[in-house]
Amino acid sequence: GCGAIAQSHARALQATPAASCTALYDVDAARAEGLRQVFFPEAEVVRSLEELAGRADAAVVAVPNAYHAPASISLLRAGLHVLCEKPLATSLKDAEEMAAVAESERRILSCGLIRRFYNSTALVSTALERNLAGRPLRFEITESVWNWPMSRATFDPVVSGGGMLIDIAPHLFVLIRTWFGDVEIVEYRDDNHGGVEADCFVRVRCKGEAGELSGEIF
Repeated sequence: GCGAIAQSHARALQATPAASCTALYDVDAARAEGLRQVFFPEAEVVRSLEELAGRADAAVVAVPNAYHAPASISLLRAGLHVLCEKPLATSLKDAEEMAAVAESERRILSCGLIRRFYNSTALVSTALERNLAGRPLRFEITESVWNWPMSRATFDPVVSGGGMLIDIAPHLFVLIRTWFGDVEIVEYRDDNHGGVEADCFVRVRCKGEAGELSGEIF
């Protein structure tokens, strides 16, 4: 996929001396060609996922959410390692199948949960480990701005799998688990009226080394 998030991956690849882009694929060949011209003039635009086999060691899957599983599974079976954008899949069944295929093919399957690697994430982890601010009592996380290009797929629940929860919450849940332990959802509500939610509220309970902790995401 060569849409909006692909540009972020392209910049990351350009900043990685040990990696290079050899091929690009998108159902819209013109979009793939546009990304190639801007970032990777030496790369090739291919006509199918199958053509990537033999041209690369690994692939970035940056397609609409509903296609994460089939695209990743196809690439894993072709022998490529896969970095898949979040959410990993739109169902637990699909995610488990992706993990099983990666294991059977002895390939690496990773999900693009980039906030784990932020310096601010490491800072909070260090503060908690060293008890610099005392024992946490509860937490609140607010995501108030979503400044990102939208497409028709964004508002189609079949393709997107949902709205804010499935798109933004994976980043938040991985941070909460990193800092506070296993996460249990206690309460959830949103403004979904048959489409995708624009706003949601989640109350969670965490259990980790420091004990039990409650918090809210909204």
